[in-house]
Amino acid sequence: MSYSNGFYFILIAIAAVLSIISYRQGYNKTIFIVVVLIATLLDEITQMIIVQYKIKGYGFTTYIFNVLEYCMYAMYYIKTCGTDHFKFWARFSIPLFILFCIVTFFLKYHFNKYPVLNINVEGALLFIFYTHLLFCLDEGEKKSIYEHGDFWISIGVLVFFGGIFVYLGLFPILMNLDIKQAFQKYRLIAYPLNILFYSSIIIGLLCLIRNKKYLTR
Repeated sequence: MSYSNGFYFILIAIAAVLSIISYRQGYNKTIFIVVVLIATLLDEITQMIIVQYKIKGYGFTTYIFNVLEYCMYAMYYIKTCGTDHFKFWARFSIPLFILFCIVTFFLKYHFNKYPVLNINVEGALLFIFYTHLLFCLDEGEKKSIYEHGDFWISIGVLVFFGGIFVYLGLFPILMNLDIKQAFQKYRLIAYPLNILFYSSIIIGLLCLIRNKKYLTR
């Protein structure tokens, strides 16, 4: 494992530990963050093994993780957002996204290609929901918005999925031209976005743990 990959794994592990601490302190909604971060570690380890031993395909974990990630972040939004109208659409989107993924996994990707379309649909939906969440956050009378944990978690989601969306749109074209170069460029873009993403989650979880005002039981 390279130093860069090691740093990436450390960030995810720190975020996972903090999410468990926040959950044990009474932030029940962070159980969704706990689940998705543990799943992230398992998926990343699996992908590292696949690359190391040059195993063909991406493994079932990539497809399972894509569905699980969306469901967990959508549920976190639902538990955080105070607007019932948008919460309804978020709930409604979960079974539709699962059905959409099942169809594309079997008919388009056949479990041996990178599910670009699914990740882009996931990113577009989460971008909409977490943009809305930013405008629904309760700042509090004497607290800055930057002390609100959900502000940082929302920013992390927007930065990562907004940043990766553009490149993944071009990914299939690049794959047809040069598979190796396509993945090298993908890692070049995805790595710093992932660092920003998990750093934002860490900051957000620290704010949640520190600010008891935002305790949600």
